[in-house]
Amino acid sequence: MSLFPFLLPSEIDPNSNLIVWDASSSAMTLLVMTIATVILLPIVLAYTVWVSSVLPRRVTAQDIESDPHTTHRTNRHMWYFSSVRCAKRDVA
Repeated sequence: MSLFPFLLPSEIDPNSNLIVWDASSSAMTLLVMTIATVILLPIVLAYTVWVSSVLPRRVTAQDIESDPHTTHRTNRHMWYFSSVRCAKRDVA
């Protein structure tokens, strides 16, 4: 038993069925979205590759503290976040 072309058949009013052609976008919308994808997708992929090459590893607390150009000031308490919990650790 096939429902094609009905996506959402109406039991109350047969004239209110949602069919494939009513649910699809217009040709102009599909053209605009295709052009936007062709232009923007390579930009997003290039940016992702660039960021991965510029920042190849995680920044640690030691990296921040040893950098002479940072505005970081060491506090008595530093917060370390993990995916499971947040733990407070004293830093001397």
